[in-house]
Amino acid sequence: MYHCSRLNVEKGIMTFCRTQIRRSLRWKYQSKRRIVATCPFLLAASVLAVTYHDQATHGFEKESLSHRFYLMKRKYTICESEGESKSDTVDAEVSQSIKSEAHCRLDSTTKRWYLYKGIMNPASAKDLRIFKCSDTPLADEIAHYLGVSLNSMQIGKFVDDETKIVIDENVRGCRVYVICSTTNVDRIVELLLTISAMRRSWAKSITTVIPFYGYGRQDRMHKGREPIAAADIAEMLQVMGVDHVITIDLHSAQIEGFFRPTVPVDNLQAYPIGSYYFAEKQLKNPVVVAPHSSAVNRAVLFSDILSQQTDESIPVAFVIRKHHVLDQPFGELVGNVKGMDAIIVDNLVDTGDTLMKTAKVLKQHGARTISAFCVHGRFSSNAVEKLIACEDLDTIVTTNTIPNSPSDGSATSSDKIITLSVAPFLAQMITSMHTNGSSTLRFE
Repeated sequence: MYHCSRLNVEKGIMTFCRTQIRRSLRWKYQSKRRIVATCPFLLAASVLAVTYHDQATHGFEKESLSHRFYLMKRKYTICESEGESKSDTVDAEVSQSIKSEAHCRLDSTTKRWYLYKGIMNPASAKDLRIFKCSDTPLADEIAHYLGVSLNSMQIGKFVDDETKIVIDENVRGCRVYVICSTTNVDRIVELLLTISAMRRSWAKSITTVIPFYGYGRQDRMHKGREPIAAADIAEMLQVMGVDHVITIDLHSAQIEGFFRPTVPVDNLQAYPIGSYYFAEKQLKNPVVVAPHSSAVNRAVLFSDILSQQTDESIPVAFVIRKHHVLDQPFGELVGNVKGMDAIIVDNLVDTGDTLMKTAKVLKQHGARTISAFCVHGRFSSNAVEKLIACEDLDTIVTTNTIPNSPSDGSATSSDKIITLSVAPFLAQMITSMHTNGSSTLRFE
């Protein structure tokens, strides 16, 4: 049983905080558990310090640890009373804090890629306003990691199916973030009208967080007399008054150039999240496979990150499609996959046909296991049922940039399809932007 005064606890916390911030970047993974706590608060703090190493090495804000101390000091109070009941209560609360908060992360994140609630300092969040469009559960996760609440906004429909937007809170002079994946026409209209409403309400700045940029595949004129829809969506966002765009893994990098220089675009890459997941699986002989020529750069990036995590060189193979050759297989494999654990890397899984055909080619060439990592899980039509029934594919890993609709609910219930969360990724980017910090996270 610990009996300590408030003054001693505060002194201990501040000393411990300064020491660990100086040493955190020098800690090695094997030595992170060598922390001895001298009171319940420092015990909880030592557990949190283990996580701080992971956050710092992956580009997360160094203020996270000190802010966690602030939250713990605010939530728990040690009285100078020496009554046993008071001490029992404190010990029980701190123990619960260690179990429920210090080790709390979403099941959909990997063990090494996560953030804790409350990474944003309350003083920095005074002029922060976060809104979400309908059918955007990812926004709630982002707010959870930031340690803030979502702001209120009404989204409704008139009798004739017109969209109506009403902002319930004052945004004058505030920095506004609107989270919305443009998965269909309704979401696009909601986002455009929300930006317009914010601009007419004198918001200081408007940043749109678009985890999945819809119409991104129409980034060029494949034939004559076609629109370049990706550029048209970008133009509409700018006309409405957006100041900044944050998105994840655009279908092609040229979409960034569809925005004027006055509207910067942060195109984050989610491949670190997927690579950490497969690194934790400890595959014996992995190989990264690009299912087509457009995915080669993504496969190389994924291989580089996975190689850093596993301390071994991960080879890359790719499939050359043969669309116009009759009586021939789907494509020709360049590289060796015999007896290896293949990981197919692509930007989007829609109907699932490309994944299944690529898996068939890999199986014919002797791959031991075949997994896939696709950043965006569209799962159109009966894609989920087809992928689950495909015997060549062992695992499909995707992220929650696109919310699961009721029609593809089996995607969340099947053990074969795994969804990782990008909420920590986006929460860190919002924190960096709002505090005028570095955004080098997008290039890592």
